[in-house]
Amino acid sequence: MLMFKPLPSPALRALLAAGLLTGAALPAAAQTNNTNPILPVGANNSYTSQYGDPDMQYFGGNYRIYPSALAATPKQFFVFSSPDMMNFVASATPVFDLGPNCSWESANAQGTAPSLVLANGTYYLYFAADGKIGVATSSSPTGPFTDSGAPLLTTDPNAPVLGDPAVFVDPDGTPYLFYGGGGRLVVRQLATNMTSFVGNSQNITPSNYADAPSVVKRANTYYLTYGSGDRTLGTYNTQYATAPSVQGPWTFRHQLIYNNEHSGPGSGSMFKMPGCDEYYFTYQRFDNNVTNHRGVCLDHLTFEGDGTLQILAMTNYSVDARPLVTVCNEGTLLSGAVYRISSKAAPARRLEIENNSTADGARIQLANENGADTRQRWMVTQDVGGSYRLNHAGVANRVSLTGAAGALATQGTNAAVDAQRFVMEAVDGGFYKIRLRNTQQVLEAAGTTAGSNVRLAPENGTDAQRWKLDVQSVGIVSGGTYKITHKGTNQCMEVPLNLYDRGAQISQYFDNGNDAQRWIITLDAATNAYKLTHRGALDPTSNLPQCLEVPNNSNASPVRLQQYDDNGSPAQRWLITNTDLIYSKLIHYGTTNPQKVADVDYGSTNPGTYIQQRDDNPDGVDAQRWTFQLQYDARLTLPTKAAAALAAGLELYPNPAQRQLSVHYTPAQTGSFALEVLDVQGRRVAQLPGRPGTQGLTQQQTLDVSALAAGVYTVRLTGPATVATQKLVVVQ
Repeated sequence: MLMFKPLPSPALRALLAAGLLTGAALPAAAQTNNTNPILPVGANNSYTSQYGDPDMQYFGGNYRIYPSALAATPKQFFVFSSPDMMNFVASATPVFDLGPNCSWESANAQGTAPSLVLANGTYYLYFAADGKIGVATSSSPTGPFTDSGAPLLTTDPNAPVLGDPAVFVDPDGTPYLFYGGGGRLVVRQLATNMTSFVGNSQNITPSNYADAPSVVKRANTYYLTYGSGDRTLGTYNTQYATAPSVQGPWTFRHQLIYNNEHSGPGSGSMFKMPGCDEYYFTYQRFDNNVTNHRGVCLDHLTFEGDGTLQILAMTNYSVDARPLVTVCNEGTLLSGAVYRISSKAAPARRLEIENNSTADGARIQLANENGADTRQRWMVTQDVGGSYRLNHAGVANRVSLTGAAGALATQGTNAAVDAQRFVMEAVDGGFYKIRLRNTQQVLEAAGTTAGSNVRLAPENGTDAQRWKLDVQSVGIVSGGTYKITHKGTNQCMEVPLNLYDRGAQISQYFDNGNDAQRWIITLDAATNAYKLTHRGALDPTSNLPQCLEVPNNSNASPVRLQQYDDNGSPAQRWLITNTDLIYSKLIHYGTTNPQKVADVDYGSTNPGTYIQQRDDNPDGVDAQRWTFQLQYDARLTLPTKAAAALAAGLELYPNPAQRQLSVHYTPAQTGSFALEVLDVQGRRVAQLPGRPGTQGLTQQQTLDVSALAAGVYTVRLTGPATVATQKLVVVQ
């Protein structure tokens, strides 16, 4: 088992309680918490004539929501901006004003259904007004936008009602405009200038269509959401269809949002997080079933295991704060795990070192799958700044930028740091782009045949620059129970006689399966170091679990290790770093000149020999090398000591799980809580129905994971004022 520092588990992210925000209706108003509606409500807390038809984009370092113009100011489009999906603030002035800036609209026209895109270095705003569709342009996402001087569309025989334009740029670069109302939807290809068309429109109307189309592509499937029903009769809702191409055929799937205490959910748009397999839906609804109480809401879109969209429930809370980062939410990489890396352009080809060479500078290439050969296995280890090292599993070499410009080869551990660090960016379909740190160069397969070079090249989004990482074995899993075995003697780190005494010294002994030889390893987010908790010990006086500790946080050498009450001090924090494919060092956190590591006294093979800290030996003596073997534990409840240490949040036990998973959580607010398991593509593969939870009272649910394939998953807990996630490893 490889031991590395893993990705910190996502912390519990609290959302604010349900409620309606009071405030002025003027565009300068801002929301001050993450409730739904996400945009500020009207004057005197009235929703009358409030914003609708929202379109969300990410432009210029901010999320932007562009709604229709208000009835009170029917010609003025404003934009609401936020750096993190919280506290959307309106522009001080309109981004586009049909009154002075559009010569062709009538005096009583209202601007509706804006849809924006960035192309050719220009921002294009498509909108409906006066029964026509127009387009305006700007050099900035906040305007001012200038109308093209004439309507883009005044009539279309395939679309009796011209309205609700939605621009969509296919991943292949082809732009399209969807539009239509009154039960008819058409699509038409835009020219590269974005202000004229190529060819005629095509009728692609799906079942139950009324208006408000929005399109995204995920993997090889196109998704279309649209409004259905009648607003005036209270039946308006959102439905969706899928197709293999923009032109269809579009197959109706199911209703996406149902009425509850609110009604009329629709006129929405899907938003794909740039570079991530992560989606949101912003839409309007009628709060409390009052048809003039219109508000704009924002929620996640979640995909089921079969690729269908999960039904979205309207709530009075919105989404987590979400700054745009280079590493996507719900990242699936486990630091310290061994991966097989495959090219999307050639799925049967693996990343390997030519001839399994151990020499620095050996060429990296694509090759046919050869089973478990270490030449095709890579250790992915988190490093500074969220970047990663790619270590060849067969030798201690790393992927590095060496030789000719753009060439990839292996290099020893002393090469320049930035030449050996990569940012792993999750993209659609469970793939990654692997970018060299501090550059815009990404790993690219030069061909698809065996023996093709792997090189660095500018990002272009092609399959040759997309890689699938399949976990072959896992690294340290925070919260997992481990057996720690000494390399030199094959004996286990233990607390003699399974003592609970504070200050009991640590020794080695033959493996006997006892809790005296089992340690729960958890990541301390504050230090990014580990705490090793003795599984068998709970001090009866302090009622605290006992942790592996260096007495008095000593920097001396040698000093015998002991167990002591969990107190969060640096004396109880450790780094676990690999020395090769199997063995690791256990380093006392914070020790220097030189750093101190766990060491069996004189490398003795005698059972009961004490374990101490000693200066790190650069020659790698066996006395300082250990294996960390994750243990499956059939017990489905947390031991007393772990339960006592459980803080508010989400805990999984055991982790890895094999058959059943015990899930513990402490609600931040009383209400109903649901649990779901998502795979690496964000698809729901297992779930438990909602269950009541009481604020501050730890709850437990048991989830059957026996049907899940071995791999890495995300467990998500959702409830009032709570969205929490944790990584789960399943072993079968």
